[in-house]
Amino acid sequence: MKTLLTNLLTEVVCKSRAIACIVVDNAGNVVGKGTNNPDLTVDCVSYARSLGHVFEDDGRCPRRILGFASGQGLELCRARHAERESIKNAQSKGVDTNGLTMYMTCECPCVHCATAIGNAGIKTIYIKEHPDYDKMGREVLKHYGVEIKTWVK
Repeated sequence: MKTLLTNLLTEVVCKSRAIACIVVDNAGNVVGKGTNNPDLTVDCVSYARSLGHVFEDDGRCPRRILGFASGQGLELCRARHAERESIKNAQSKGVDTNGLTMYMTCECPCVHCATAIGNAGIKTIYIKEHPDYDKMGREVLKHYGVEIKTWVK
């Protein structure tokens, strides 16, 4: 799993974070994968400027340039989240994700991804050991009965 996720990380072009995620069926087969790449139809800098933000483009994520901490200023983020992309990828192939397992290269996911994970019926997620990105994400996962395990230290 680690090798596949490491290889997926090479596909990420997000200027803020590189995250990969896979959905695995009960036989251990990868049935869905995703990364946190931005929507390539609108570049992040142009989008942030269209919302009235003025800044010098130094090649970093506009949220970082504007001083937002991780998890803040997400209205400027054009990235598709890896967790939701992996679920979408699996379901687009006709896979029933109910009861499956997810591995990700990040800490406990944001509240929006946690909701998608719960709604997809994912039963277990493996996360990186790190302080939570979004504390509400963990609460949402508990609500859905999703088991949270640490696998990357």
